[in-house]
Amino acid sequence: MFKHLMVKLLSLGLLVTMFFTCNIAISAATPTSGVDIQKIENQQKDNEKNIDFSFVKTLTEKVELPTKGWTKTEVNIRKKPNKKSKIIKTYSFNKKIKYYKYNKKWVYVILKNKKGYIYKKYISKKKNKYRIYNLPKYNGYKSWMPYTAITSSGSPQYKLQHQYAYTGKYGIRMVKDRFCVAIGYHFKCFIGQYFDLILANGTVIKCIKGDEKAKRDTDANNIFSRNGCATEFLIDRSSLSHSIKMSGDISSACKSWKSRVKQIKIYKKNILSGR
Repeated sequence: MFKHLMVKLLSLGLLVTMFFTCNIAISAATPTSGVDIQKIENQQKDNEKNIDFSFVKTLTEKVELPTKGWTKTEVNIRKKPNKKSKIIKTYSFNKKIKYYKYNKKWVYVILKNKKGYIYKKYISKKKNKYRIYNLPKYNGYKSWMPYTAITSSGSPQYKLQHQYAYTGKYGIRMVKDRFCVAIGYHFKCFIGQYFDLILANGTVIKCIKGDEKAKRDTDANNIFSRNGCATEFLIDRSSLSHSIKMSGDISSACKSWKSRVKQIKIYKKNILSGR
C-alpha cells in the first residue's frame, strides 16, 4: 500500500513538473504579440482541473484500527448483522478477539478476508480472570447425581436448575454450552460460577457449578469423595445415556473424557450474580 502511494506521488510530481516546464518553455519561446493570453490562461486552468488528485485523499483518511476484546460467553459469528443470519463460526467463552465497529449493536471480525458479525453486548473489553488448581493423581472416576435431588426451592442450586438449566448432551444438565457439575469446597467456587475441567489428555470440559460436595462427604482437603471422585455431574435420569447408566461413570459419555482431571480452571464469571 505504501509503495503504491509513493509511486503515485512520484508520478504526480513528474506530471506537475512537466506541465509547468512546458508552460514556461511556451511562454519563453512565444512572442506576446498576436497571442491570445486569455485563451492560454484558460487552457492552463482546464489542464489543472483534469489532474487527478483524488488518490491523495487516502493519505489523510483515518485508518481504522481493531479494538481488542474478550467474549463474555460462547458467541455466534454471523454472515450478516442480523440474529437470524447464518452462523459461520462460534467463539468460546473468554476468547481474545480483535473487532471493528459496525453500528451501535454490532461489530465485525475478519475471518479469512471476510467479515463476520458479532452482537456487541457479548464482548467485554476486559479478560475474565481465573484461578487454576492442580489436582493430585487419582483414578479419573467422574460420578453423577440426579438434579431432582436438589429440592430446596430457595437455594441457588434450585434456581440454577429451574431457571437456567436444561437437559443436554448425554442426559447431563447444562447451562448454555456448559455442563452442570458439583465440586468440593476446596476450590472456593460459588454456585453458577464458570469453570473448566482440564483432563490429562488435553481435553477441556466446559462446566458450571451446579452444586457443592458436602464437606462430610469429601476428604480432609475437600476435593475427593469416598469413591475417589473429584467431580459429580448433574443428570436427568430419564435421558441419561445407556453407557453412563451401565458404568456409573460420566467418563463413558465419550472417548475423549476417559482421562483423569489434571487441573480445574475457576473463572470469575458467575451467571447468577451477573459478573
